[in-house]
Amino acid sequence: MDIARLSVTSLAVAALVVGVTAAGCSKSEDSTSESTSATSSSTSAEETSSEATAESTAEETSAPAEPTDYGTLLLPPADMGGDTQTPGGIQLNPGGNPGAAQVYASPDGKQQIIDTILVFPDVAAADSNFQSNTATLNTVVTGPPEPLEVGTNGVMAVGTSPDGSKEVTVILFTQDRALVSLNFESEPGDPVPPEVATDIATKQAAAIEANLPAE
Repeated sequence: MDIARLSVTSLAVAALVVGVTAAGCSKSEDSTSESTSATSSSTSAEETSSEATAESTAEETSAPAEPTDYGTLLLPPADMGGDTQTPGGIQLNPGGNPGAAQVYASPDGKQQIIDTILVFPDVAAADSNFQSNTATLNTVVTGPPEPLEVGTNGVMAVGTSPDGSKEVTVILFTQDRALVSLNFESEPGDPVPPEVATDIATKQAAAIEANLPAE
């Protein structure tokens, strides 16, 4: 799942395969058993019909479970700096994946931060997707990923976009079962200071640690 992309709407989804086993029925029943079964079939059919009706009614009256609102994991605009704007607001479940994303921008639009948080079923899944995203950072930023003490297995890559049209800094890390990508973009010659990017990433890790719902 590549989340370290410059658009928060271009996220792929990782498929989880759940195995289901079905028990088969034996056809080697003797004639006595078949006769007994035939005699009671009418009563059983009526009971089954009543049970099915009750189950159907219960299903119709049960409200579907509401998806978790992970928007609370995102940092408030004030944590990104004064006068920060949030064009487009919070995007819940970006690309159909559990999580949240938001774009933070300067008033003139020359600087922006794309914060994307994806929440996985467990820590192992988050780590696996961290590894795959780290391997493709060169499609987003020219600089190599370097270790960063933020969250778990944090890395920072500093450089420009591959076409050289903008300065780009990407911080990628996991916090528990969440995977976070922070993309800092600005005009050529005006990169975000590494300490500023690190401070924001640290705040984001702390917010997830404090607010991520239990599995």
